[in-house]
Amino acid sequence: MRAANPVPNDLRVGPSPSSGTRVGHTDLLHLLVVYLVWGSTYLAMRVAVLGLPPFLLASLRFATAGTILVCVARLRRDPVPDATQLFGSGLMGMFLLLGGNGMVVWAEQWISSGLAALLIGTLPLFTVMLEAVGAGQSRPTPRMLGALGLGFAGLMILLLPDLTRTGHGSQVTLASGAVLLASLSWATGTWLGRRMPTPESNLMRSGTMMLVASLALIGVSTWLGEPTRVSWEQVPMSAWSALMYLVLAGSCLGFTSFSHLTRHADPALAASYAYVNPVVAVLLGAWLLHEPLGWATVCGASGIVTSIVWLVRGNTRS
Repeated sequence: MRAANPVPNDLRVGPSPSSGTRVGHTDLLHLLVVYLVWGSTYLAMRVAVLGLPPFLLASLRFATAGTILVCVARLRRDPVPDATQLFGSGLMGMFLLLGGNGMVVWAEQWISSGLAALLIGTLPLFTVMLEAVGAGQSRPTPRMLGALGLGFAGLMILLLPDLTRTGHGSQVTLASGAVLLASLSWATGTWLGRRMPTPESNLMRSGTMMLVASLALIGVSTWLGEPTRVSWEQVPMSAWSALMYLVLAGSCLGFTSFSHLTRHADPALAASYAYVNPVVAVLLGAWLLHEPLGWATVCGASGIVTSIVWLVRGNTRS
């Protein structure tokens, strides 16, 4: 299928007949934002869901962030998307935010943020598989598969203590399965986003994606009766603070960077944040909550960082 939006030569990561493979500075900046910001959102979602129902929380997050992004885009005079572009970004939102983020925040009622991050670590594997089966797409190289395998092994070691403490109750099993489905849904949305027409503006693309998804999320929330169960005056300030962080940092900043990566970066490299985010979460826990850094943290983080370097070196000329 023909790409909906051409990618400038200086931002291409894939093979180029004249210049080899490159990773642009803009790509690396957006990747760094996704690494750091999204690494902190697992903890923020865990704090927020202790005070707000999951789907209502997600709908408030994306409705607010989507409105902000669309308003900023219009102030910049970014063009209004046509029906085809709106459908494309809306479909991405259904897979990424309803199926992906919605199921993760629902699952974090019963599992730790660390275990959720571990299960989301399957995302690069789903991404590579989807790219491999896509018509006319390049097959994963042994180097890529080796890097992905090393990263996942490091992730398992890193979060093994948390997995052991969690146990294997029915709710934990159900929640873990939901996160795996969320990972597949997210990979599917990313795969579709590279092939469907969407707004050229990153802000407009992310904003419309969030607004469409927020409508679906509030529908699910209403169907489950969440709004009638909330005592708004009893929602703790920590939940509101976490929600604001998710809106401004996790959505407005993080999703705008991720939207750029889905269009301009190599799929495996773009999905590598799923390995880095748990490392960020562990380091934040050690810094803010004084959690110990044991052998699992050191060994797991070493494997993860090595896999990221391997992926980057395999996709960069210099």
